[in-house]
Amino acid sequence: MDRYPNIVFAAAAEGMGKTGVLMSLHKNYADYSRFVAENRQYWGEFMENYDTMLVSLSGLVVKPLSLSYLAELMEKSES
Repeated sequence: MDRYPNIVFAAAAEGMGKTGVLMSLHKNYADYSRFVAENRQYWGEFMENYDTMLVSLSGLVVKPLSLSYLAELMEKSES
């Protein structure tokens, strides 16, 4: 995973016919497209199928990705 510092989360998963999930950030669509092509080439023999979802961070973001609010809740519960 050191090769791809833009991967911010990856884990085994269950549901919707999938066995894993990966979240990555990209500068633009061309960067994303290269990332997908490289991963399909490298991991292709282990991938039966995959789906993607693109989210534009310049569009409507109802709640930004952050874990800081969980840390704050834990601090309050420990007090």
